[in-house]
Amino acid sequence: MSHPVCFYRFLLSVRFFRWFNFLFICALFSLPEFVDCATSFDFQIKSDTTVLPAASKTADPKAAQPDSTAAPCIDLIVDSVSVLSLTSGSVTLQYFIRNIGTAPAPLNGDGALVKEKVAVQFFFSGSNRITRGSIFAHSAFVSADALKETKGVLAPGKAVRQTAKFSLENKPRFYKVILIEIDALNAIENECDETNNVSGIVPKW
Repeated sequence: MSHPVCFYRFLLSVRFFRWFNFLFICALFSLPEFVDCATSFDFQIKSDTTVLPAASKTADPKAAQPDSTAAPCIDLIVDSVSVLSLTSGSVTLQYFIRNIGTAPAPLNGDGALVKEKVAVQFFFSGSNRITRGSIFAHSAFVSADALKETKGVLAPGKAVRQTAKFSLENKPRFYKVILIEIDALNAIENECDETNNVSGIVPKW
């Protein structure tokens, strides 16, 4: 076989592998989890710190102020998330449940029905949102100490400290974010803002 023919076949093989790599990368970034990570960020992720809300896009600062004439409402968020301990098998987080609304928030309902209790759920994720690709990690209710401290009701502007320890057994290798969803069972209806219930953290894995 002549050298020009061999060289031509070599060029075709190189071109084939280039196209294969290109198509592979396109397919990878078309997965839902990566699309969520690349678009429509609801908040910014900071390493080993709370996932903070993004800056408001409202042009008029006055428009972002709460309406003083509106009826009082509850607004629970999770903030000040930090890692207390991290091992190869488990993680322990500290976080605060805060009521930034204008009405007191019942944390335990009447204590009889689970659906009336404020629940917190934790997810492993590849982005800053809970999606179909997010993996459930843990769930908890407000601790007995917090219920005793607040007498079961979190007043406006107040916060209670919580901790949660859970296994990393189900954590996918490439998922770096732990998301925390407050009021996961929707015990608090008609919150001031239903879009700020998810926060999170990126531990130093």
